[in-house]
Amino acid sequence: MDEFNIIGMEESGMPESSFGKIQEESSALPAKISIWSKFKNFLLQDVEEMQLVMTPGEQKFVDFWTQKVTIDDMYNFMFKPIKFK
Repeated sequence: MDEFNIIGMEESGMPESSFGKIQEESSALPAKISIWSKFKNFLLQDVEEMQLVMTPGEQKFVDFWTQKVTIDDMYNFMFKPIKFK
């Protein structure tokens, strides 16, 4: 029995309803891929090697936000001597 169809309930004498219109196949594949399935497949995809290509401007931006900042650097920046003319 590879597939079974329930097309209404008129065979049993009960009125036909939208619930009775079920059609399933043995493969049990969804008719439409849901958003969750797309999201899950995207997150769990196999990535062997990923190459990131950036423009020089993007590289400067990334270098700025990933630079090493020490406490001494912060202190020297915040407490610079101010000269008034």
